[in-house]
Amino acid sequence: MHFPTAAHHIRWFTEVTGGDEATHTVALYVAELGLSDPRCLRWSASCYAMAAVMLSNWLAGRETVLQLPLPHSCVARVASKIGEITDISETLKSALFLSAQGEPAYDKYAGDPERVSQRAAKLLSERSGQQRINSRCHCSAC
Repeated sequence: MHFPTAAHHIRWFTEVTGGDEATHTVALYVAELGLSDPRCLRWSASCYAMAAVMLSNWLAGRETVLQLPLPHSCVARVASKIGEITDISETLKSALFLSAQGEPAYDKYAGDPERVSQRAAKLLSERSGQQRINSRCHCSAC
């Protein structure tokens, strides 16, 4: 039997919210960072994916999912789960803030041609106005 994971939902949510491939890749990265949090076992895959896409959109300076036009079939579901989605998004944001070179997910995405982990860290710093205090990375991209 097949059970969709957050990764399955992320592609669709990225498309629905008008995101591009870069937004999709950042959403996958922050979703993978969230796997280190034991609370991720209680999160539904769709809420987890929506939180990752919301955070990715926010990092890119785009509207939140609540300000974007969504298909009617999504609106009621998102509205009923917005508290959970927001909590997950904050957890993912914290995981991104604490991510650093030497950690498996960071290094996996740091090595890709787009340097996703470094770019996401820089966007987080710019958007939140905070410096990453736990970063062990000293590259110019961070």
